[in-house]
Amino acid sequence: MPISASGRLLSLQQLQRRLDRLRQLQNRLRLPPGHFEALGRRYYLPLRTEHAQSLKRVSPRLLGYLAGFFDGDGCVTPCTDKSGIRLSVSQAESHGVVLLLFRNIFGGSIVRLRHAGGLCRPSLQWHLVGGTAQQVATNLSASAVCKRTQLAIAGSWPQEPSLRCEAAARMKLLEQEAPAEATCPSWQYLTGFFDAEGCIVLMYPAYLRLEIKQKFLPVLRSIQGFLARHGVDCIVREKQSHGLLVVRNTENCKFVLAKLIRSGLRVKREAARLAIQVCAGDFFIIRSNLRRLVGNQGHDKRLSIDGLVRAAGIKQIQARLRCLTGKQHSHLERSELESQLLVLQKDHKLKCGQERLLRIRSDIRSFISVGATVPASPR
Repeated sequence: MPISASGRLLSLQQLQRRLDRLRQLQNRLRLPPGHFEALGRRYYLPLRTEHAQSLKRVSPRLLGYLAGFFDGDGCVTPCTDKSGIRLSVSQAESHGVVLLLFRNIFGGSIVRLRHAGGLCRPSLQWHLVGGTAQQVATNLSASAVCKRTQLAIAGSWPQEPSLRCEAAARMKLLEQEAPAEATCPSWQYLTGFFDAEGCIVLMYPAYLRLEIKQKFLPVLRSIQGFLARHGVDCIVREKQSHGLLVVRNTENCKFVLAKLIRSGLRVKREAARLAIQVCAGDFFIIRSNLRRLVGNQGHDKRLSIDGLVRAAGIKQIQARLRCLTGKQHSHLERSELESQLLVLQKDHKLKCGQERLLRIRSDIRSFISVGATVPASPR
């Protein structure tokens, strides 16, 4: 437990100051560039252009997966001089397997997009340009939903310079327009889209929730309709800058994950297998294993095992307080519960700070142990 030099426990304010200093150090640490590993092999970067397979040999199931993934994390843009188009997909280095799939099927190169530093994991990018990119765009557009029109424009990229400027402007506008027609075509498409945009949420004591975030609501509603046709109830929420599709029932979540695994889930395959096995008896083990597979989003907010238990106790008291609303002769009981709640919340906040401090120290030591250093300041 973090203590001061005088041997006293640190206050919440002191903990926060130490956290801020350690976070500054963590954000300055950098790992040296080099390679990435996938499918049991080491690949040195940059991974140069590879000849593509004949698109005639790509099965409709695989093409559906690739179109779904590209709809989620892909990007189609004109080249700088607008002479052609560029297709790209970016992913964390730990998800390099899906970039290898794009490269093995369509050709193209894989390069380093961002180096590791602080909580930012290293990332890679697959890209493809030229006539091959146009052919691939045409094939992907047949199964795509979000980017169907952009891919169709890219597939028939004009030769006339003035028409290229018009096509580039049209593609730019389409980035902010919801697709005119949105229909989730298959489990393979949904699998690719979930691999790119989906999230598996594990909740104490043994609940699952699946989420898909997307800025175009018609796309989420098409997935909602597809799942409804397979007996899965879900909701679509409209947020300020995006929509969110949520599957809340744990059994429905397990059914969907099983279907996605059978349909070729790749990036989240191991996480899905673990989530399907969740039950109250091994919740903490599965949660710990899942944390090793996911990114660092919300890393600082993740609760420890003790933190989950504390949070559950707080929620129980809050639920009891809600039940007392409007009841007679409950003033004394309510006052006692409110006092108890304040004590628990204060203790929870302090202990979360202590656990966060220990975690960031461990993260920094781990990062340094694999070669991270603080770059020298330019003179």
